[in-house]
Amino acid sequence: QAVSAMAGGGEVARAERVAACISALLVREALQLIVGALLAGGETPEGVLTNAMREYRVFNLTGCTVDEALYYVSCGSPVFAMTGGSDAVLLTGYDSSNVILYDPALGASRRVLLDEADDMFADAGSIFITYLGK
Repeated sequence: QAVSAMAGGGEVARAERVAACISALLVREALQLIVGALLAGGETPEGVLTNAMREYRVFNLTGCTVDEALYYVSCGSPVFAMTGGSDAVLLTGYDSSNVILYDPALGASRRVLLDEADDMFADAGSIFITYLGK
């Protein structure tokens, strides 16, 4: 099931992009929460995933490279990634020179050159979160 289809698509306000990405991960695994309310209440994206996805192991990959984060994509798990203060995307695929990102602001996926993705995520603090089945 495609991440973009699960997240609902359409324009998403900047403050809601993190919630949209976390919601897409949860919906992908047939879990539903009101993520925006949890984040507004002080919960972190990692905390939301850890509490909701008890059948999975959640990994905070902060500080990893894009290549290291893409390992989890190769295992079938999208990777949540911050691109700025309140901007986030999901890494959903890749090829030899591109990373495929689901962008809730666009409601669609887009390709970014690997070098550009490296710079974009490094500038945002290399904040990645993902999960694998136990």
